Amino acid sequence: MNLTAILISMSSIIVSITSLLVSVVLWRHTNRPIVIARVSSTDKVDIHPSLNILLANTGNRPAKNIKLIALEKDVQRAAFQEEGNTQMPQDAKRCFFSKVVIPVLANNKKISSGFGYLGRGKGAW
Repeated sequence: MNLTAILISMSSIIVSITSLLVSVVLWRHTNRPIVIARVSSTDKVDIHPSLNILLANTGNRPAKNIKLIALEKDVQRAAFQEEGNTQMPQDAKRCFFSKVVIPVLANNKKISSGFGYLGRGKGAW
């Protein structure tokens, strides 16, 4: 066999393997879950409007083992608007500082849950 033919064959194998690896990496990057979390309040004008936490998976694949994590100083900054109030709402502790895991969130699906309320009472934000 000719040396040129062997070199061309080897280079085509290298190009094919490289192309396959790049395709797999790009496919995994494109087809992944993208989970968005946001806090919203009720539309009703009420004495104590309730807060909801909304999770949405806008990616192409289901999201697995979702855990909400926040820095404690950020939650305290949001919760303690008035002086002398140093008790973190129980809802915030349960949501951000527990071992609760959402096992699966299907793609293009949303889930929502009550998260507390705005006001001046105990446990309010």
